Amino acid sequence: MYRDHHRIDDAAFAGLRAHFDAGEIVELSWAIAEFIALGKLIYVFQVPYGAPRQPPPAG
Repeated sequence: MYRDHHRIDDAAFAGLRAHFDAGEIVELSWAIAEFIALGKLIYVFQVPYGAPRQPPPAG
């Protein structure tokens, strides 16, 4: 889905429908889209993997 969304065919959706209803498929798709977007933002902002957490500034 991330690399080539055109490769998601009817068989993939049939597999999803075997386990989820339409609303659940929408929710799952939205969650996947959020993770993909988060990964792209992490890349754009050049967040290093395993970066130590910084405490928020006081005040």
